[in-house]
Amino acid sequence: MKISRSMISSIEEGKREVKDRLISLVCFVFGANEHWIKTGKGTMFDTPKNERLERIIYKFKNWIKETYPYSSDYNKFLDRAAEEKAKNTRPELTGLVKNIDAYDVLFLGYPNWWYSAPMALFSFLEQHDLSGKTVILFCTHGTGGLARSVRDINAAIPNSTIIENVFDVFRDDVASAQPNVKKWLTNL
Repeated sequence: MKISRSMISSIEEGKREVKDRLISLVCFVFGANEHWIKTGKGTMFDTPKNERLERIIYKFKNWIKETYPYSSDYNKFLDRAAEEKAKNTRPELTGLVKNIDAYDVLFLGYPNWWYSAPMALFSFLEQHDLSGKTVILFCTHGTGGLARSVRDINAAIPNSTIIENVFDVFRDDVASAQPNVKKWLTNL
């Protein structure tokens, strides 16, 4: 998990408070029950890792949600995405993340659209102050790879630290990517 010895020492000595994001990370990585960690009551271990990941994804997947969702018709979707990119449009999102300050580390996943990130992601980045935060990127793509996405995201959040180890996966390989995702997470 790459938590420094000094941080652990500070927590043990009561000089630093254990934040919910660290507890969530411990629960995710080791399968610990959050209620047990906080209270000492209940069972020590929680649900299988896949179920925990699904809960985490469910909790955060609506952070970037367009007010006017994209069409399920592929051609209409492509037309809208191309137009937004050409006009540098920032789609309206359903709302701000109220507790963004509670997170020091953010995982941002996105598809490569037109050789960059979706314009809705840039709406999110411009509406939230991510200064001082660590941002970990992962991307799905077609033949364009990461293209300019990492550079463009870096430019949008210059006061954040983007981890260089960006995970990307070709669209046809998504279904079989789990071993590579595990390896990537282990190496963060």
